[in-house]
Order: sequence, then structure tokens, then C-alpha cells
Amino acid sequence: MPNFQCALNVELDAVRSRTFSSAGGGVQLRIGATWLDAVDGEPLESPAWPADRYTAALWQLRTPIGKDVLCGQASITVGSASKLKWRCLSDGEHYFVIDVAERNPPCCLYVEMSVATFADEPSSPDQAGASPDEG
Repeated sequence: MPNFQCALNVELDAVRSRTFSSAGGGVQLRIGATWLDAVDGEPLESPAWPADRYTAALWQLRTPIGKDVLCGQASITVGSASKLKWRCLSDGEHYFVIDVAERNPPCCLYVEMSVATFADEPSSPDQAGASPDEG
């Protein structure tokens, strides 16, 4: 069961998800996006897309060093559904930032995402730290 689901429109700036808690485990992100015409909301076909990829970045809110820290990010293909996992996260509050390098005012990137946290223990010391993996 997801912690939350949402839909976001990335237009002129990156968009931040709501904040969620992770207690030393991991987070799974299911995400998909398509380009829409900003005027009528109709989907755009691939040749008219401003960019073929977008980025989902996982951040930890206000770490002990006093600022938000990037846990990891993934580049995702527009038009396809992806499932990503970040493992071995530090305890605390986290959020995602969704961004696209190429912006085109008549278009917006419509993103649907589902976030779920899970318990996770590293099986070896080299697994410590957070990095996205598909699956």
C-alpha cells in the first residue's frame, strides 16, 4: 500500500513532492510521465516533446549538518512507467524533486507517482548508502 499517490505538472520550474518519513529503510517510487499541451491539456506525440527524459531526485530534509541532502537521482524516459527503489536510507523526512532539463512554455510534463516506504537492512557493508535501482 503506498504512503501517498499524486499527480504533478512540471511547467516552468522543478516540482517537489510532499514530505514523507523513512525510518532507516527504503523507498519505492512508481512513476510515469507524458507531455501535455499546456493550453488544452491534450497529450503530445513523441516528435513534439521538448525532452525525452526527466529526473526524479530523492532528498533528505534538514539533515544533522543543517541542510537538505541529495540521496540519489534517476533519469527516466518520458512515456514509460518505471519502478525505482532507494535502499538503506537514513532516518528522517524525505521528498522527491521532479525536473526536466528542457522546458517549453506551451507544454507541461504531467507526472503520476506513487511512493511507498519499506523496511530494509543492508546485507553487506558495501550496500550502505542510498542509490536508486530498478525493480
